[in-house]
Amino acid sequence: MIPVLLVAVSWVVPVDGRRQAALWVVAALWLVHPVLAGIAVLAIGWVLMFQRARKHRVVSTPPDDVVAFGELVSLALSSGASPLAAVALAGRHGPPSVGPDVHHILRKAAAVGAAVAFRGYTGAVAPVLAPVGHALATGAPLGLRVDAALGDLRAEVHAERMARVRRLPVRLLFPLTLLILPGFMVLTLGPSLLAALDRLQF
Repeated sequence: MIPVLLVAVSWVVPVDGRRQAALWVVAALWLVHPVLAGIAVLAIGWVLMFQRARKHRVVSTPPDDVVAFGELVSLALSSGASPLAAVALAGRHGPPSVGPDVHHILRKAAAVGAAVAFRGYTGAVAPVLAPVGHALATGAPLGLRVDAALGDLRAEVHAERMARVRRLPVRLLFPLTLLILPGFMVLTLGPSLLAALDRLQF
């Protein structure tokens, strides 16, 4: 009964080819032995969790990397490079986490134009590319817009770091109370207690 339900779910529920094949494998293993089907379910679940965690690590870009990318873009623009060349150079020589975003936006810019692509981008490096696109569309100075965006990014990163610093005493309260304080009490009161016990014995 359960293998039939698994096959029916694979046909009714909209799943991709890999998940449909996984359901068929589990159904076939259930016919052989239910324990094998349970082991297959655990293995498939572990693989899916690993892929999701890996994808999350690849997609997520630290704010410090975005700031470093913006600084490289600003440096290239101040050196006389065009906006597309500046973004390409910053993506090539910048942090590896911004590489996929930069490659994607450069392909889009080649198709629809740099101003439209940069202004419509919503990825991790959008705080740097959006001012460039706005400056290209309106004729505003590129350097000033990028420097202002970098100032805002640096302020956000600094505020986030200060928030982590403010939470640090609360996080240290647990080890301080349970580990350091008992040791300090033993070191300070231990000799007095031992001396008192010695006097009680005599």
